[in-house]
Amino acid sequence: MTDIHSHILQNIDDGAVCIQQALKLLHMQQSDGVSKVMLTPHCNVNMIDIEKFIDKRACEYQKLMEHAKGFQIEISLGAEVMFSPQLLDIDLAPLCYSGTKNILIELPWSNLPPLLAEVLSQIKLSGYTPVLAHVERYRYLMRNLDLLKKLVRAGIYTHVNAESIIYNRKIALNLIKGDLAHMVASDAHSVDIRPPLLGKAMGIIRKKLGQNTAEMLIRNANAIVKSDW
Repeated sequence: MTDIHSHILQNIDDGAVCIQQALKLLHMQQSDGVSKVMLTPHCNVNMIDIEKFIDKRACEYQKLMEHAKGFQIEISLGAEVMFSPQLLDIDLAPLCYSGTKNILIELPWSNLPPLLAEVLSQIKLSGYTPVLAHVERYRYLMRNLDLLKKLVRAGIYTHVNAESIIYNRKIALNLIKGDLAHMVASDAHSVDIRPPLLGKAMGIIRKKLGQNTAEMLIRNANAIVKSDW
């Protein structure tokens, strides 16, 4: 399995606070059957200097890799980028999943952002593919599934969190059944409070939706980080 969304990279956002915690999270992922982890720290282009973010991410990644040589797990970089019209004015390539033109985008929690469909469409037209993070969390989209369907028809992909499969099962499973969620990710932040639960979530999906659906979600996650889409 590939985990397309995690906050395992230490000392850069609200995820792992040190290398030791990052290594524990990687161990949990490996034990859970994850073979590839994307490190996707938060990035808000309206609030930070992009070059400084990229340099910080690279520095922390190098530190982590020096300690993670014994893991049988592939570790690669990305970012969880906050939605903003300003995304149309910057080079998105360094923020994509490494080696691809696919970019993980987080939406505001409480209010539908202006120009959402228009900006995502322009990103798509510029050659990049947006992946909306934990789409089940945005109540304004859950109340307006027609808008979500419009985004999906326009070539936007989405994922739900493993935690939602376990604790908010009906909504997350219905999104998958309705082809409105294409992948499942851990969004792991810490060992205790927001641990990686991808294996457990996939077990529930196999039981509730069947093996074929579980395999489809796994294939989709593998493809999105290999630029197969």
